[in-house]
Amino acid sequence: RGRHIPGFQEIEGVEVVAVANRTRESAQKVADEFGISGVFEDWRELVRSDDVDAVCVGTWPYRHCSITLESLKAGKHILTEARMAMNLAEARQMLAASQQSDRVSMIVPAPMYLETEAALLAMVADGYFGDFLEIHVDALSGDYDPEAPLHWRQRRDLSGNNIMAMGIYNETVRRYAGHEKAISAHATSFATQRMDSESNQRLPADVPESLGILAEMESGATAVYHISS
Repeated sequence: RGRHIPGFQEIEGVEVVAVANRTRESAQKVADEFGISGVFEDWRELVRSDDVDAVCVGTWPYRHCSITLESLKAGKHILTEARMAMNLAEARQMLAASQQSDRVSMIVPAPMYLETEAALLAMVADGYFGDFLEIHVDALSGDYDPEAPLHWRQRRDLSGNNIMAMGIYNETVRRYAGHEKAISAHATSFATQRMDSESNQRLPADVPESLGILAEMESGATAVYHISS
């Protein structure tokens, strides 16, 4: 909302013509804020609209697959926010649909390499870094609060198998160092329940808050990840 819509509106020849959200009221609020004329109560109506050429999916991951598939079926270009999907099965469905369509399909790229990717890929191809022997990724958010309300990223029913920013870090490593052939992992949750601000009830926080991964790369290198809240 605060990044994609203003970004689209700055592009010459691009018009944001409609918005849909979880409720019509919240969609109308966004439309009023950014001067968008079309408001849909149901995202399916937006996808099928003849006024729409392309769809940007900014929902939580639990909607990414269904909206992507319906958008491609309706002949729309599609930009899906990371995280891509709830699980591997959904991701494969989305990939297959994109390959069968002549529309442009894209996932919002990871910010870690967005501005430097071309230069880094060229350096890797030229052998500038030599052979990768070990890869270490450590990420600590530093904002852990056991009393903080439940966030959608902490709910498996909304976020799926995505654990913090692990997918983005792994995607970044794979672009430069290749894929893994063997993995072991250990995950921990610190606060297993949190207060949900919408229902005013304590609900399970069932997405791990600390994750350690040891991987053997196809190249023979070792990769070590530690991500924690």
